[in-house]
Amino acid sequence: MNKYFQEEYGNPGSFHTIGLRPKRAIAKARELVRDLINAKQVKEIIFTGSGTESVNLAIKGITEKYDTGHIITSTIEHEAVTETLYYLEHTKGWDVTRVPV
Repeated sequence: MNKYFQEEYGNPGSFHTIGLRPKRAIAKARELVRDLINAKQVKEIIFTGSGTESVNLAIKGITEKYDTGHIITSTIEHEAVTETLYYLEHTKGWDVTRVPV
């Protein structure tokens, strides 16, 4: 993937040739990861742009399966976690317990 960060800067979301190359490379990487972890389908493999995006996807993805619930977290969590939990607490009705460490 370094080639697409350092030499070919095409947007994989575009439809021109420069964008199709990194799009194909991402698809290939997705297949390699699928095979490495024995995932059933390529669509199970999701690449995100940052740790914050990953945290949001994981927490919100799990909590969407339930109307409300209770989450226990520590007071020293990364801001990506605390902000996502604050959102769930104040907009979705989730109970959040923050345990001091």
